[in-house]
Amino acid sequence: MEDEASVCQSVAAALEADGFEVETATTGHQGLTLATSRSYNLILLDVLLPGVGGLSICQHIRATGNNTPIIFLTARVELEHKVAGLDAGADDYLAKPFEIAELLARIRANLRRSAVPITTLTVGSITLDQIGRTVLINEKPVELSPTEFALLEHLMLGSGRTISRASIMQKVWKQDFYDDKVIDVYMSGLRKKLGVGGKLIVTDRGVGYRIQQVSGNQ
Repeated sequence: MEDEASVCQSVAAALEADGFEVETATTGHQGLTLATSRSYNLILLDVLLPGVGGLSICQHIRATGNNTPIIFLTARVELEHKVAGLDAGADDYLAKPFEIAELLARIRANLRRSAVPITTLTVGSITLDQIGRTVLINEKPVELSPTEFALLEHLMLGSGRTISRASIMQKVWKQDFYDDKVIDVYMSGLRKKLGVGGKLIVTDRGVGYRIQQVSGNQ
């Protein structure tokens, strides 16, 4: 969350080049909506944002019980501002201007500290156990092939975000190119096996697929 377009774009590009998937927000309201409606591994948060300030956003995130690591990025380097940011619930504080290498190092350090094995993924009516390799739809088991399981797992790990065909092919089939026909055939079969859960898989034409984030069982 960064309102300076040049900083936002350069940081996003550096993170993507380092292998991260990035979503950006340039206003406090936009950032708060993303942070409270989707799941992220880490949040970069500017203190001074139009609309809703970074401190308020951080406090709101923590009030919901969300422990996602938060790193403040700000030009306000006085001790009282650092203390205020940490007291609001931030995990780290990086003063502008900063070197991208240091930012990446801090991100990796915070991700290591926060790493908690997640073995069960749930989206709507779908529950996937990564260890037991089982899938339930409304608590009823569904038999999937290893490839179908890997496909569903990849989509659920990126829940709410569009997963490109290239990413699917690389992750599921370990190929750097993608075959539209192969992906479409497997996706069609997966949807049928999931039944009502298959309706959560949305096609973003020309881009890829995503699983919709929903409330309640659908």
